[in-house]
Amino acid sequence: MKKEFAMSLSQSYRQDLLDAIQLAEQGMLSPSQQAYCFEEIEDTKGTALYPADGDELFCQLRTALGEKTQISERQRAEGELHKLGVELFFHTYIDRFTFAEITHNTAAHKYDAIIYLDERVTNEEKCANAAAMRRAFDAWLDENGLTADPTALTEVPDPCEGRFDTLAGAIAHIDHILHFPDLLLI
Repeated sequence: MKKEFAMSLSQSYRQDLLDAIQLAEQGMLSPSQQAYCFEEIEDTKGTALYPADGDELFCQLRTALGEKTQISERQRAEGELHKLGVELFFHTYIDRFTFAEITHNTAAHKYDAIIYLDERVTNEEKCANAAAMRRAFDAWLDENGLTADPTALTEVPDPCEGRFDTLAGAIAHIDHILHFPDLLLI
């Protein structure tokens, strides 16, 4: 059973690499997708999980990445969300486990405010990442002539899946968390 799982995961990683190469050749491999390949798949080298032709595939991937400029994380997120009828208002990306965004589901007329901090890093790194996101958020507010209104802050059933009726509520949520990142350090 273990051998079958390892073989299945190895095949899945191989397909992920083939897909990544194709996207990279088109200039469509975002930083998070690149990180997945180089941090998760390549880290399996020397194990049964690593694809048999993994070295060759990584060589092809590096070549494709070197030949064409790739899309940004924001462009990737906008493209994926657009397909779902969702507008991306605010987006800041530190790494694939640390980012914040505000989106608007146009069909449901709801806003989402999401912040992820990588739980695998130290609290000091989390605080530094939260500070970087705070600067990006403040800059976005300034660029768009927006302010955070603390009175718009409402309780949501699950802050990671926050749904807000107004943009002001979503902004207040992000503002609150970024002012008090310890709320995410639990």
